[in-house]
Parts: sequence; C-alpha cells; structure tokens
Amino acid sequence: MRIFLKLFIILYFTCTVDANSVLVTCDIPMSNAGHTGKMSSGSGTVQFQRNGVALACGASLIANEQLTLTSTGTSGDELYQVTGSATITGGDCTLTRTVNDLQTVVVGASGSVVAQVNYGGQGHGKVYRSATCSFTVAGPCAACGAAEYETATCASGHASRQCLA
Repeated sequence: MRIFLKLFIILYFTCTVDANSVLVTCDIPMSNAGHTGKMSSGSGTVQFQRNGVALACGASLIANEQLTLTSTGTSGDELYQVTGSATITGGDCTLTRTVNDLQTVVVGASGSVVAQVNYGGQGHGKVYRSATCSFTVAGPCAACGAAEYETATCASGHASRQCLA
C-alpha cells in the first residue's frame, strides 16, 4: 500500500503539471489540460504563419493551403490545438493536437479554424492558456482562361486572375 501511495504522489506531482503531459489525453479539453485542471489565462498567443509572415487572428485562410503553427510570448512546454476545418500534419488526437512548434497545418476546403496553445509547466510551474485565435477559410478565387482578366486580391494578399465583367 505504501508503494502505491508513493507512486501516486510521484506521478501526481511530476506528470500532471506540464502543458504537454502524457496524462493530457485527447478526451481532456484544453481548458483542463494542465495542473490537474488548474490553469491561468496567459499573454502568449498562437499563430499561423504563411511564408514566414504571421497572420492576425480573424484573417482569411486559403482553402487547402499549408501554414506553419507557432506561438509568441510563451515559455516552457507547449500543447497546441487546432479545431475546425484544419489538421496538424503528424498531430495527435485525430490530427488536432501537437507538442511541437513549427508544425504544418493543412487548411480544409471551407469553414472556420480555431487555434490555441497551452504553455508553461516544466515540473511544478504554472500552466497558462492563450486566448483562442479564429480564422475563416476562403474558397478558391475565381479564375478564367480568357485573355482579358484583372488581378484582384484574394484571401490575405494572394492575387488571382479574376474575369472582367
């Protein structure tokens, strides 16, 4: 009985406190994913980058594009989650979570995407939760094969050939 109690205490104080703990299983929501559910809002932010340039929350994403998942203002261990119309390449929990910075995110064909990062931990430290960052997926831009077209701005600065009316 004493061995079981010691093992429980060791596991409780070493495994449940990190943002990316092995005990943060897929069924545990991000809002409870650290310090046995005790978390604080933090000032760190989750980001998508397109060609090395950070996208602001609320930006339009292009259907089927690949983005880089990262964060700013975070320290310690990190646990990222992306939900909605996107998947994390090589991610866990049905491709929605990862503990790796700079992972590739593949945007779906339509809908919205929400990203968040939990961070901190490192043994007995505090775990923080970023605000969620939401994006809208823009469909493919119209294009025509005719010689007469204009270049118009599509989602987040990408240009596309648009047919003249």
